[in-house]
Amino acid sequence: MSTKTENNERLIWMLYELEEAKEHLESLLTELSENEVITEEEFKIYMGHICAHLNRAWNSRNRETEVREENWEEMSKFPTDIEPIG
Repeated sequence: MSTKTENNERLIWMLYELEEAKEHLESLLTELSENEVITEEEFKIYMGHICAHLNRAWNSRNRETEVREENWEEMSKFPTDIEPIG
C-alpha cells in the first residue's frame, strides 16, 4: 500500500480516483433525490464511472508504472484480488 513517503505520485493518483468516484456518487445521489427517478441507462453510466474510478484506485495501489492509455482498460476492470462485502 502506498504512503506519502513511499510513493507520493501513487498516493496522489489514488486520491484523485477516489475523489472522482465520490463526485460521481454525489451527483447520482443528487439526481435521485431531486428527480426521484433516472433511466436505467443514466444509472448504468453513473455506476460505470463510479466503479471504474474505484477499480483504478485499487488496481494502481501497488503498481510501479503509471496508469496510461495502454493499460487504462485493464486498470478499470473489477479487481480479481478483492471480494465484495455486504
